[in-house]
Amino acid sequence: MSRRYEAQSSKNSNMAKLVLAVLIACTPALIVNEAAIGQTNKTTSPAKTTDSTDSVLKPNSGQFFQQQPDVQVPAKPVITQPSSRLAVVRNGQSSWGEIVETLDGVKYTTIALDNLSAASLENVDVLFLPNLNAMTTAQVKVLNDWINAGGYVIATGTIGSAAQPEARMNLRSLIGGYWSSDLSKSSHVLPRTSPEYYWAQQVPEISSQKINTGGVLSPTLTTTRTVAFWPDNRIAALQTNHSLYLGWQWGNAQDRQEYDRMWLLSALSNQHNQYNQQNQVASSDRPESALTSANPLSPTPETETRTENTPTRKQAISNPTNVPVNPTDSTSTRSTSSSSTAANPVTNNPTASTRTSSDRSRSSQAQINNRASRAANPTTRKSATSPATPPSRSPNEPVNRPSPTPTVTTAKPTDRSRTRHPLSTRPSPNLSNRNRPAQPTAPVARVIEPPAPSVPVLPVNTLEAISMRRELKEIMGRVENAIISAEIAKGSKGDIDTSKIREIAAADELLKEMSSLVQSGKHTEVRSRYRQVRQDLLSGYPDGFFTPLSEVRAIWLDRGTIVAAGSEQGLAQVFDRMAEAGVNTVFVETINAGYPIYPSGIAPQQNPLTRGWDPLAASVKLAHERNMELHAWVWVFGVGNKRHNPLVGKPVSYPGPVLEVYPQWANKNSRGGIFAPEGKTFLDPANPQVQNYLVSLYREIATRYDVDGLHLDYIRQPRQDPGHNFGYGTVARQKFQALTGVDPVSINQNNRSLWWMWTEFRTQQVSQFVNLVSTEMDQVRPEIVISAAVFPFERVQRISRLQQNWEDWVARGDIDLLVPMTYEQDTTRFLQQRVQPALSGVARSPVLFLPGVMIKGLDDIELLDQLQAVRDLPSGGYSLFAAEYLSPSFRTILARSKATAENQIVPYRKPFAAAESRYAALEQEWQSLLASDRLWVRGESLTNWQEQSEQLSQALAELSAQPSAERLDVAMEALDVMIVNMPDWMRLENLRKPYLVNTWANRLASIDTILRYGDRTYFNKMQVTDHQAEPTNRGVDLSKAEPAIVEAEL
Repeated sequence: MSRRYEAQSSKNSNMAKLVLAVLIACTPALIVNEAAIGQTNKTTSPAKTTDSTDSVLKPNSGQFFQQQPDVQVPAKPVITQPSSRLAVVRNGQSSWGEIVETLDGVKYTTIALDNLSAASLENVDVLFLPNLNAMTTAQVKVLNDWINAGGYVIATGTIGSAAQPEARMNLRSLIGGYWSSDLSKSSHVLPRTSPEYYWAQQVPEISSQKINTGGVLSPTLTTTRTVAFWPDNRIAALQTNHSLYLGWQWGNAQDRQEYDRMWLLSALSNQHNQYNQQNQVASSDRPESALTSANPLSPTPETETRTENTPTRKQAISNPTNVPVNPTDSTSTRSTSSSSTAANPVTNNPTASTRTSSDRSRSSQAQINNRASRAANPTTRKSATSPATPPSRSPNEPVNRPSPTPTVTTAKPTDRSRTRHPLSTRPSPNLSNRNRPAQPTAPVARVIEPPAPSVPVLPVNTLEAISMRRELKEIMGRVENAIISAEIAKGSKGDIDTSKIREIAAADELLKEMSSLVQSGKHTEVRSRYRQVRQDLLSGYPDGFFTPLSEVRAIWLDRGTIVAAGSEQGLAQVFDRMAEAGVNTVFVETINAGYPIYPSGIAPQQNPLTRGWDPLAASVKLAHERNMELHAWVWVFGVGNKRHNPLVGKPVSYPGPVLEVYPQWANKNSRGGIFAPEGKTFLDPANPQVQNYLVSLYREIATRYDVDGLHLDYIRQPRQDPGHNFGYGTVARQKFQALTGVDPVSINQNNRSLWWMWTEFRTQQVSQFVNLVSTEMDQVRPEIVISAAVFPFERVQRISRLQQNWEDWVARGDIDLLVPMTYEQDTTRFLQQRVQPALSGVARSPVLFLPGVMIKGLDDIELLDQLQAVRDLPSGGYSLFAAEYLSPSFRTILARSKATAENQIVPYRKPFAAAESRYAALEQEWQSLLASDRLWVRGESLTNWQEQSEQLSQALAELSAQPSAERLDVAMEALDVMIVNMPDWMRLENLRKPYLVNTWANRLASIDTILRYGDRTYFNKMQVTDHQAEPTNRGVDLSKAEPAIVEAEL
């Protein structure tokens, strides 16, 4: 929304005045100069910011808007601090000095983290946690209780990152999100454009600078709302009904102090507005003066007793330099040296007797109602009796700054009705004092009105209630499945009734009571119980539930870990840790940013950090010694990385070793640039010489080393955003122009048909190369398994931004394992926003689906929850990112997946044995539940189900023992009958345990996928077992690998 209004005619001017009047009444935190309205039909130079005293609306002759040609239009609205009582928590932050400077002009108290308690928060409305990394469980509990009582939290930075797991999880639930990763480059914050985020849109943009200490936030609650994004559409700020989370280190940059301060003040104003709007009273309950006034938006002036040198309310709000820094003395002011305002702080403001009705109309009706509500309905918070008012402080007297010592600074108790300022610059009525006699000039003791909570209790709406119920049911289902698995693994008969377990019983009780609680208006209780039940459920995973299963347990072994190992002996320790964790497949980073880790005869040079030894040869040896598969993980089209360059002694602008030698192979943007917004360089997939080079590299790896697979990464075009489109390599442009007669540089997205053709062309170049690699590997070593790390975005978005159409690769059988990078720390979002969209693209396809699990930043409970969620899906296993983050506690958890050799079956090597093993585990679970009479299948349904189960079990056993096409057909037919009839046989159980029945359907679907994979691969791929890698240097001679197409002047 524009911050300046220019009218082109008298009619338009009047309309603009009306719009602005309504806007000011709705958002009193914004002070907009009316000179922009009054000066119509004028062309003015860019306005400069005026002093805060000049930027206030000045009524004239009783009319709300009058032309004020002597007032300059401010370049941006002035955002002022409301009267909410703010406290800032300090815990020895390294940037505390900068934080204090950024808080200059803001009223606040300081609370040391060690002193955080119910007593210290008693007189606090809003608590600010700037860049607070560590909190204890007890401190988070205090915070939780205070929020439930109506408190509001504003958090910034990597909050809670150094806290213990339990405290960290609880804190994430309280603030609605967490810092998932650092930004790779400086970026602007882009607030959402929806009307409800108008308060964030009013933060002045500072185009000359960017935030260089930002991070990507991930929500943890279904009720979390996104407030702002980074330019790449990742989340920069989150909000709940009781919190705001800003995704950058607040106040740590001197050149950004004003910007950070404005975000804080705007957030405070928004919180104050929400409170006012939620506490309006019916018109019949309003004071008579407010109802009978000729102008209902014009309350009578507030009556105050001021000493001569005490700044007025208007001055204290509109001029930040007069706001006392030390909130222990509300009458202290900042020195303003030669300022005339400082010399006489009262004369620049209209007195109560001279303010007009139009002046008073700046206060919103919501504030009037709020005051009336508080006067009639005091809250239960404790209050104190104000001490005698101290003598006023001279404006030139030095201010008392907050002490650098992390102690609690308690604000002087004051009459809340007098100090809760309205958000506009005009005073609003003191309704509680309206009928009182004038205050004597001598200070007297007063009884303070108990303060109201400053956060509105927003209703739990239908969508929020549905989200809560859905998430609780899913967590309950995962925990119940884990308990059943643990009991069977311990050899019991599975006779534990999970409904009697305390955590599950509490969740079930909340689900039953939620509707009535919401209808009764107990919204705070619903949210509080929801958070507690959710946390208790996640803490209820039993020991030993992560039992062995025939699945792919993969991990990415990253270049950094390899470099840190330094030798085969050091690398052996890494492989020992991975073997301890039950890993059976290792994706070892073989080519990174154009550098191979091994001495190559094809690539221009080996990674300088691995010279002197061959990490790939050592990895193959160490993996096979531990009965693990080793797959070469290669960056395909990505051949340069700004972040990697300093590590190898290269300048940031270095394009990478391949493009240094062959710059004509570069993928470019429409302006000819080669670095993508993600800071990497890419090859042109359409260039035949590029294809020849890459295929030669992979042939070299497959024939020189006994690798078990090839893992394709960066198999896409560069990541694109509006204004940053890629794919304009020299050969790509020539090919497209030959096909269409149009140079793609001349196409824009407004020409939909041509733009779609250009997007489809770029997508096909990537897909055709995947097919080329698959064909080449089948000829060189058919038993090599091909996998791809892909983005899980929805298909249309993925093709538009990355030109990565992995659905086509799956349909053609070009890859064997699909490994979507479904990185998300919150399990609900991991499933709903990452895994499910990707899973829908591989339904009943002959490819194994391995969701990627980002273990960085997870705690033990979160890891268990995500792995259980993966096992409850029709997946072939999982892949962990990355070996660098494989902690001892993680290894202990994952070690439980190791068992006998029978359970070490890798599905892509022995698909039929894996299918038999998985179905045997499912049958064991069913038999255990039947034996304890905990499965609601009766009569004919039970008989038919048991008969079909026996037939399927026998067919799978015969197929595993003696694989053949005929036996495969029998097994798949028996499985189809089971899948089709399960909904009917389990209809009663589905009424009671829908999540459990759905899990069984998913497990049958995963067996179906494994059989389909075996049908595609086993009889032509897995039978090749006697292949010996031939030591060869086949490939292209790079000295002769000049492009076949001469570059043209385009």
